[in-house]
Amino acid sequence: DGALSGKASINSSHGSISYTDHADAPLLQYDQLQLDADLAPAMQRINVHSGLDNDGRLDGQINFSGAKHALSGQLDLHTHELAFIELFNNDIANVKGAFNGTFHFAGSLQQPSIIGQANVAGFAAEVPAAGLKLSDGQLAINTTDARQFSIHGSVHSGKGNVTIDGNAGIGNDAQTTLTLKGSQFTAIDIPAAHVVLSPDLVVKQNAKGIDLGG
Repeated sequence: DGALSGKASINSSHGSISYTDHADAPLLQYDQLQLDADLAPAMQRINVHSGLDNDGRLDGQINFSGAKHALSGQLDLHTHELAFIELFNNDIANVKGAFNGTFHFAGSLQQPSIIGQANVAGFAAEVPAAGLKLSDGQLAINTTDARQFSIHGSVHSGKGNVTIDGNAGIGNDAQTTLTLKGSQFTAIDIPAAHVVLSPDLVVKQNAKGIDLGG
């Protein structure tokens, strides 16, 4: 009948990810990683638990049950190291800060629903190509449907800072309204150019396109 049945486990006492030329400075480390899958015709359950850098934690559970594959579960991620972001973007370096996120899953496998929030605090990073040193970054994102996201954040550069506030949507009929305000924010600081901005912009997006005003 095509139903899945069985159990599987993956365990790792310690591991890290780093650049080969900087093996002594890992971008991500974990301890006591355990992944368990329990598959039965009536329900499939996946659990993951792991320690992360500096007392961080990853804990999650996802369940699928019934003929319609009803979805339930939760994912919690807490880390005091953000260096792993450098794996996804070569333009930034020396990333620091803390991330805390909690997400709840519902709905079905075909139409999942995600409710959750994520926060970044104490963000700092360098952008060598632009001569930037970002600091005091804060970001809070909340969602009740994984389609519309409430966004609030700020970051410091040079003598000033910039803030972002509003709502962003994902999907064909989604709408986005974001305000970007700042004062004396250093955007470029290299020998060939020194650019300081004081933006006051409103970005709107809907089915008709993107509108930029300020």
